[in-house]
Amino acid sequence: MTKHRLPPAGRIILIQSLPWEKEIHEETRSIFDRLPDTDDQKFHNMITNLFLSFKKLSVILKRYQKHYKKLLDDGSSELEHYLPEIHSLDCQGRSYVLELYDPFLLTDLEVFFTGVKTTLDILVQFFDYKYRSNLGKFSKKGKSLLNEIKRNKKVINKTQFSDFINQNSSFLSEVKTFRDKVTHYSSLMPKKTLSFHYMLDETSKSKLTRINDMLEPLIEIKEGQFTGTKQYLSDVYKKTIDFCAEFVTLCYSNTD
Repeated sequence: MTKHRLPPAGRIILIQSLPWEKEIHEETRSIFDRLPDTDDQKFHNMITNLFLSFKKLSVILKRYQKHYKKLLDDGSSELEHYLPEIHSLDCQGRSYVLELYDPFLLTDLEVFFTGVKTTLDILVQFFDYKYRSNLGKFSKKGKSLLNEIKRNKKVINKTQFSDFINQNSSFLSEVKTFRDKVTHYSSLMPKKTLSFHYMLDETSKSKLTRINDMLEPLIEIKEGQFTGTKQYLSDVYKKTIDFCAEFVTLCYSNTD
């Protein structure tokens, strides 16, 4: 009996639409409008993966914002439970930083920055496809990519491409560093980082009545420089879109 090897099955991919699907299309149009038209299935799969990655980032961002607002609107049952003890605390002339961590917000922070790194990894595949390289992912905060741009003879806009990566080195470093902080930390978070926080002393303790009296969760983007997590996530989402748009433009342009 002759055995015949069947051809591999084709793929038909459906991705569930989101209620704000049009919004995501508008936000990412600057990326996908700059990609060339092609019938190559591998290229189409890369486009699908990149768009799906942005959909997931959008879901996480909106979920974070929604839970953040709900927490402020509804209050923290944990804080309310301990308020009597906080108000009766004998500070003995000392001050304390009260930190309130929310597992939902912490989880979404971790997933968001892991998602940004995944998005950058997918983005590099467009470079590999165009220039027949084998980077596979965005590593060493862009240094591997810079070395490949310099080495690869097919990249004719080396100066422009390298300048772009170098100009965005702070953004790439921030994303990588913070992703590592929230996924690999082995000790308590530093003060004023990722938690709602409040400075307690004999005078201030009685003024704390709800979570809105506390300061917002912060991210240390540079040594000694903090910014609110809620705004920072929105900024990173927009910055990732802008970075990807310029990246694909440089990949598929023919100017030096």
